[in-house]
Amino acid sequence: MKKVTVIGGGIAGIEAAIFCRKEGFEVELISDRTYLFIYPIAIWIPVSTLSFEEAKMSLSTLAEKHGFSLTVDTVTAIHADTKTLTLEKGGIRIEEILIIATGSGKMRHPGLEHTLSICGTPEQSLQL
Repeated sequence: MKKVTVIGGGIAGIEAAIFCRKEGFEVELISDRTYLFIYPIAIWIPVSTLSFEEAKMSLSTLAEKHGFSLTVDTVTAIHADTKTLTLEKGGIRIEEILIIATGSGKMRHPGLEHTLSICGTPEQSLQL
């Protein structure tokens, strides 16, 4: 069975992992956090209608339910020429098939460091 590695524990990463499992692949999801943050309902956190805990789901629960494995670690490098990725704790690994679903939050545009957004990091919903 071919193995697929998905980087990113957001909605796109979870969807990719579930789809690949349904297609018969062995799937590993790598995320730098232990939960899926549900951004569409996060608008209610700053006004105390919803708690931070209520706006997230456990990635390990989703992995168990849908049959993929979960690794909580930070990807520090991806090298297409050698088909390797480097994890902060897990070291260098060779990957056969890699799906990158990290979202726009990993891109640092000049000036954004001075803003807070409900669409930013999950922790920004608490700061707002």
